[in-house]
This record gives sequence, structure tokens and C-alpha cells, in this order.
Amino acid sequence: MGAALELGLDSFTMQGIAAHLGVTTPALYSHVAGRDEVVALVNAELLRHMLAFTSDAEDWRGWLTDFAHEVSDTLTASAGTLLVELEGPASSIRVGIGERGNQLLLDAGLTPREAGQGLWLVFRAAITARSSRVADLDRFVDRTGSLFAAGGDDLPATRAVHAAMVADPIDTTLPFDLELVLDGIDARLARRSTP
Repeated sequence: MGAALELGLDSFTMQGIAAHLGVTTPALYSHVAGRDEVVALVNAELLRHMLAFTSDAEDWRGWLTDFAHEVSDTLTASAGTLLVELEGPASSIRVGIGERGNQLLLDAGLTPREAGQGLWLVFRAAITARSSRVADLDRFVDRTGSLFAAGGDDLPATRAVHAAMVADPIDTTLPFDLELVLDGIDARLARRSTP
């Protein structure tokens, strides 16, 4: 189970787990029936871990920040599989993990719909922050480099963005993504409190 977590549910293979553990694939199959059983075991472990999540934050911004970091640290390598699994039989338990965050957002003045959408947006930003999405961004930056090698002088803003991305590559988009989401919630709440 630990090997599948390290490799990520989205990309592990039974052969990869066996190699990671230093055993043969047939030896691995003597302990688990196959990929579906590994996914079920890992999902149960991830759910147990997320159910243990707590935050000392008293305000919505602090709680959502703690939640986002927990999701990013725990679930990112298995994002695609977990998003599909959210519809599974334990979905009400999984959704209950965000109860405190929803309540803090409601108490701050968001509507129930806005609170749910805000929490879901934080979850999505956190779960994709270190996944292949960053690799996709890196590939895009590499491809745009060829544009500038061939000229591209009519795109000065894009050239500046490209140069900045090359000079300071990122390994996670979470700080930026989370700040945008939280600032957006702040702005919505500020508009509500302005007569």
C-alpha cells in the first residue's frame, strides 16, 4: 500500500509496485488480487488519513489554507483516481471532511452554494497543485521557447512571462492558486458587507 501511495494511484502498475518493493510480480499477487484491490486499500488509508485532519484555525481563511496543504500533501499523486472515487459508496464520509470549512464560510457570510463551491475550488486547486499539471506547464514553457527562438517579437508580454517562468521554475502551483481563491472569497465577502 505504501508503494502504491508513493508511486501514486494515477500512475502505479503492479509491476512498478513489485519493483519498488524489490519483489517479483507473482510474489506481489500472492498478497493482493490485483490493481482494484490495491486501489481500494489505498483509498481506505487515504480516507482514514483525511478523516484525521484537524486545524486549529478559527477563521475560514486559516482553515482552508490548512485543508489545502493537507490535501496537496496527502492526495496529489492520486488525484485522478480519487476524483472518480468521490462518487463511490463512502462519498458522504469524504464530503463530511469539509464540514468545518463549510461552516466557517457560511458564518463569514457566503451563501450555502458559494461555501460549497469555494471549498470545492480549494480542493481542486490543492489536489492538482503538484500533479502532472505542473509538468504540463513546464512543457508549455518549453514549447513557447521555440516560438521566441524563431522571432516572436510581436509578443512582448508573452516573452516576459516565458522568461520569468524559465528563470524561476515552479514545483507547485498551490501558493499562487490558493492565494487567488482565498482573495476571491475575501473580495466576495467585502462586496457583501459594503452597503
